[in-house]
Amino acid sequence: MLLGLINLGSTSAFTAFVSVGVQALQVSYGIPIALSLFNKRVQVSQARWKLPSVVGTVANAIALCWIAFEVVLFSMPTVLPVDKTTMNYASVVLMGFMAIAAVWYVVYARKAYKGPPASDGL
Repeated sequence: MLLGLINLGSTSAFTAFVSVGVQALQVSYGIPIALSLFNKRVQVSQARWKLPSVVGTVANAIALCWIAFEVVLFSMPTVLPVDKTTMNYASVVLMGFMAIAAVWYVVYARKAYKGPPASDGL
């Protein structure tokens, strides 16, 4: 119900709010995929269940292309012509959140975050 109240005040703010959620999820899915590809899928090759090397690499590349497409798609304005009231500010908000997260990591989390617990071999 509270999300609906945002839409009453500004449809542009509501669109940005919803779009940022989708973009942030997609970016968070894309980071481990990109890191895995960058490291030539070494960690995945040691897993119990894995796709063959070529199939896994192609699937990861397709996933990254789809994520890039979605991030661009959810940055688009909803109506034309675009002015300051109809612009989709989702990409601006996403970059702001990422900047805040980066500063938080450098200032605090780099020293305090211990990482996930060790796996039990599952």
